[in-house]
Amino acid sequence: MHTLITSRDNPVVRQLAGLQDAAKARRRSDLTLLEGWTLIQTCLDAPAFGPRCVEYLAISETLAASPEGRGVRARAEAASLPLHVIASSTYGRIGPSEGPNAVLATLRLGMAREAWRWTRPATARFELWLDSVQDPGNVGTLIRTAAASGAARVVLGPGCADPWAPKTLRAGMGGQFATEILEAPDLLDHLGSVPFPVFATLADGATPVFDTDLAETCAVLLGNEGAGVNPALVKRAAGTIRIPMVGVVESLNVAAAGAVVCFERVRQMGARARAASGADGS
Repeated sequence: MHTLITSRDNPVVRQLAGLQDAAKARRRSDLTLLEGWTLIQTCLDAPAFGPRCVEYLAISETLAASPEGRGVRARAEAASLPLHVIASSTYGRIGPSEGPNAVLATLRLGMAREAWRWTRPATARFELWLDSVQDPGNVGTLIRTAAASGAARVVLGPGCADPWAPKTLRAGMGGQFATEILEAPDLLDHLGSVPFPVFATLADGATPVFDTDLAETCAVLLGNEGAGVNPALVKRAAGTIRIPMVGVVESLNVAAAGAVVCFERVRQMGARARAASGADGS
């Protein structure tokens, strides 16, 4: 049995509301929010994360009484995670009180930021780098795209939206638990430390992305939504690439550009694998 929380002044409700709205509250508590059962399950099932990264769950009274809610409660009990049931009228202060999103988890930020370092190598075959990409939706979408395309790491420089903020986590749809996230304090220093080429994307880049070898170990750098890639980074990059456009628009949204780049690499890897298979079979 769980004690039903009915007061909006309850410490759990106040903490959840603060984590939803304020970066300061997240820094102070070293917690962030996972919203919705699908995202929470992805975290719980991820080898690098799991229940140890979650402090507690909170579920609305309405969802808790449903068949889906009983599944949430059973999973929380099996993982030995505290579960708070909140009256639906009170839960409305922090999120929808009905449906699969009427459940929250508090994610331990310090453990989340360190998780990949315990399980992944320092280098990777393909990385997506972000320079001052400020919109949480764009950053989350790029992380999701990178994970979907098999990128081993997303590197975020200063000025990027927090990859672990609730809005970014929602847009990432579990991508943060499927590919390494590295927050680099200085992208220029980081660029100088890696043993593989880093290509900067520019509207007037020298080489079309479709003519750039992305099948070898490399990284592609995407820039700020308005200003693009920092000129100092462009100067140090191994080369500049562009996405050819035949329409009248000048540029793509950064998340769309990232999708083109990531899946061009997937195409190239597939072509290489088919060529190797054909050579082996001849």
